[in-house]
Amino acid sequence: MTLAYWPLAGITVRDGPLELRPPTPAECHTLAEAASQEHCEPGVPYLSHPTDDPVQRGRRTLQNLWHEWGTWHTARWSLTLAAFHHGQMVGLQNIRACHYAQRREVLTGTWTFRCRRGQGHALRAGTALLHLVFDGLGAHRALALTADCWRVLQHSTGIHLSGITACLSMFGTVSRPGRSRERLPEQRKD
Repeated sequence: MTLAYWPLAGITVRDGPLELRPPTPAECHTLAEAASQEHCEPGVPYLSHPTDDPVQRGRRTLQNLWHEWGTWHTARWSLTLAAFHHGQMVGLQNIRACHYAQRREVLTGTWTFRCRRGQGHALRAGTALLHLVFDGLGAHRALALTADCWRVLQHSTGIHLSGITACLSMFGTVSRPGRSRERLPEQRKD
């Protein structure tokens, strides 16, 4: 399969038994099924509606993922990665930004399936996500964490990124961290 039209599908972050990557269409339905089993969680957009029944929660999950893909623009993007531990899906990690090329700032979010909580998956997946954010995309800040603080705190050297270079322009940057920090011109949204 060629990734020329949607190189984001090739992003993978690995740390031992943990893998973060965009979910496949079939895995999106697995996520919808998992969301249908969850309770209201105000911090997770598709689980934040207390009156939703299980079908509505599942549907909102799919709509959220499709919306992210369908509205991607270098000026405003949101990337959700499914988290797998030993090949079993355990939740999601999300990074999103507005005007990333100028600000180099992102927000992050996480959802670990209720049945997989308390096993350290969120911490390990969050660390892998920050590796992508700072070392893969060259961010300067994620929430209240700066790139300099990340480099001081970073303990895991076993995290491997792949598929990043092919899609850097989709994030509004054209170079890997540690190289020239060129920016793409802001594109008009017609």
